[in-house]
Amino acid sequence: MSSYIETDHFKCYNPATMKSLGNVYFTSLKDIESILESAKESAGVYNHTSLTERKKLVRSYRKAIINKTDQFVDLIQSETGKSYQDAVMEFFVGVDLVTILLGYSKKALSPNKRSIGYYLHKKGWVEYHPHGVAGIISPWNYPFILALSPVIEALLAGNTVLLKPSEHTPLIGNLLKDTFNEISDDKRIFQTIIGTADTGKILVESSKTDIICFTGSTAVGKVIAASCGEQLKPCILELGGKDAMIVLDDANLERASNACIWGGFSNAGQTCISVERVYVFDSVFDQFSELIKKKIALVSCGTTPNDQIGAMTMAAGRDKVKQQIAEIKSSCKEIYSSDKFPKNGGQFFPPTIVFEPDENGEVCREESFGPVITVSRVDSDKEAVEKANDNRYGLAASVFTSNKKRGRRIAGLLQAGQVTINDIQTGYGIGSLPFGGVKESGMGRVHGVEGLRSFSRITSVVETRFAFRSEPWWYSGIKSLPKWISRFIKIRYR
Repeated sequence: MSSYIETDHFKCYNPATMKSLGNVYFTSLKDIESILESAKESAGVYNHTSLTERKKLVRSYRKAIINKTDQFVDLIQSETGKSYQDAVMEFFVGVDLVTILLGYSKKALSPNKRSIGYYLHKKGWVEYHPHGVAGIISPWNYPFILALSPVIEALLAGNTVLLKPSEHTPLIGNLLKDTFNEISDDKRIFQTIIGTADTGKILVESSKTDIICFTGSTAVGKVIAASCGEQLKPCILELGGKDAMIVLDDANLERASNACIWGGFSNAGQTCISVERVYVFDSVFDQFSELIKKKIALVSCGTTPNDQIGAMTMAAGRDKVKQQIAEIKSSCKEIYSSDKFPKNGGQFFPPTIVFEPDENGEVCREESFGPVITVSRVDSDKEAVEKANDNRYGLAASVFTSNKKRGRRIAGLLQAGQVTINDIQTGYGIGSLPFGGVKESGMGRVHGVEGLRSFSRITSVVETRFAFRSEPWWYSGIKSLPKWISRFIKIRYR
């Protein structure tokens, strides 16, 4: 991890250099209850603000964040141990998502007129109202973007927000809160709670939170889903992935191999939509394998601005990857690793490719969340799709081909919340597209119109334009109406 848990605080350190980043103290139980109460009180006002007011607040917040670009990038890098390139990209995608969400907010949250069918004297529309207080539990692998994005969606939808950042990366959460305090007259609108998993449990179980958004492991997500289910409290869960990449026999292998290396090893593989399983047509398997071997040899890990891959944020994550590699060693054709990584001083792990592994091994079945890719042979489109879908996760997937029709057909068969054709991971950064998983990768969506509405309570409204003494179908209406309706059905719907 990037912090040591003490009795009442975290001792934070940089996973790449192992240098101390200082201490962050837990929010006391007394203060948590006070914060929950104040968020509920503030919701009584903020829930009723106009979308115009909310957008103005978010624009001011975005400007304040951008004014601290260097501070945020430096802290992202030092708190997670990721490379400078990865830290800059995380910051860019985050502020760009805010901009896109601002642009879509009117379309997503304004009343939406609906057809009224045969009820010609009525009007119908849908309204989107805030739930009240949104509890957001964010992860450590992207502490900036995976906190900022749901916070902004919740605020635009009119909710007050309580953010619990990961215990492994609490500093970014505090900086987000401090920055918000600079631009808001009501600091209760967005607050942070610092602590361990027990603190997150309080947030989930509290009657003062009205919706929960969690990004993290599938195991924890199931616990949260069960708790929210007991309360009938809505929740958005973005969980684990074991994402498959398919390389067809007509693919541009140069592009596919570049995508594979970046998609699998950026952020040291600690990305929920990282490439973890690659299925390559037999006819191009050897050529593709040689290409990725050459490309992995050019990638370096380290702490300089020129190094593409940083450290693993959590020591436990590195140990898990080591165990998966050790377990598959005797039942795969080859394991190929880069030698360009620091051997001492930080939580680094070499980018590693496992060729033709036993597909029952843990490295093929369970999320690695580290810089490890497995590469296997397939003989047909059908086999590639079957193997890609043969997993309990379904977050993202990709297919590489020069035939657009073939690529779209395969994309439609893949069991994933997001599929890219001749690309990898980019879909997350396109803020107009909803993001989320199927199967054990979660439920609900963030981003786009769907994400903004996920943080909204939906109300259908019917208004009678012309109020007569009685509706025809009321007891006081037309007595012969059932007979006429019966005749109408036989004519209209035959």
